[in-house]
Amino acid sequence: MGTWDIGHFDNDTAADFSGALKDAAPGERAGLLRAEQGIRALREVLAQAG
Repeated sequence: MGTWDIGHFDNDTAADFSGALKDAAPGERAGLLRAEQGIRALREVLAQAG
């Protein structure tokens, strides 16, 4: 199931990104949320999603 509602985290890609954020070490989370690093992490998730 790719999308199940209209909210920000109601699709697989956003859920994967939030999972990556959860799995990151506490000291790395702020960096993932910064624009440059967050975009890179999101692109990695998108590439894995195909």
